[in-house]
Amino acid sequence: MASQFGFTALVKHIRRIDVKSDTWIRDLIMMAREVALFLLKDVTVFCLSERNDQPLMWSHYANCHTGFCIGYLCPVGIDNPRIIFKVEYSEKPRTISCLQLIQDPGAVHRDLVATKTEPWFYEREWRLTFGNMQGGLELLLPQREIILGAKITEANEALVRDAVRGRRVNFYRAVPDQATGTIEIEPS
Repeated sequence: MASQFGFTALVKHIRRIDVKSDTWIRDLIMMAREVALFLLKDVTVFCLSERNDQPLMWSHYANCHTGFCIGYLCPVGIDNPRIIFKVEYSEKPRTISCLQLIQDPGAVHRDLVATKTEPWFYEREWRLTFGNMQGGLELLLPQREIILGAKITEANEALVRDAVRGRRVNFYRAVPDQATGTIEIEPS
C-alpha cells in the first residue's frame, strides 16, 4: 500500500526491519501515521446497527426521539470482509504492535475499525468502510425505511419526507412504552 501511493521512504524503511531499535520503531510509527492520514482523508466509515428499537440508541443518537433512523436494504454479499465488518466487543481495546503494521496491515485496519469495548455491545454495530465517492452510500446500501422519532418536530418530519420524495421508502414511527421501557416500531 505504501508503494502504491508513493511512500517510498516507508517502503525503504520497512525493508530494513530492526524491531529492536527504538529509533527504527519511532520512525516507522511517524511514517505510518503519515500514510494513515493520507488514507483517512479519502475514507468513509459508516456505522450501522442491527437494531432499530434500542432505547439507548434513540436517546443518544436520535437526540431523545427528536431525530430519525434510516433502514437500509442489505445487498447480497454484504459480509464481504473488505468493506464491512461486524464490530467485535472486547474487555479492553486491542493492542497493535509495530510488527503487526508490517506483517498484517489488514488486521490493523479491522482492529481499528471494528473493535469496541463491551459496554457498547447494546449497539450491535456493523461498520462499512469505503472510499469517498459521490453517491457511494446509496449505491452500496439503498434506503428501505425511515423511522421517525416520537418527538420529531413537524418541520423536521417534513424535511425528512421531502428529502426522500419519489423513492420507495416506507415510513414508521418509534413509540416508546413508558411502562416497559421498550420501543415499538409502528407504520406512520
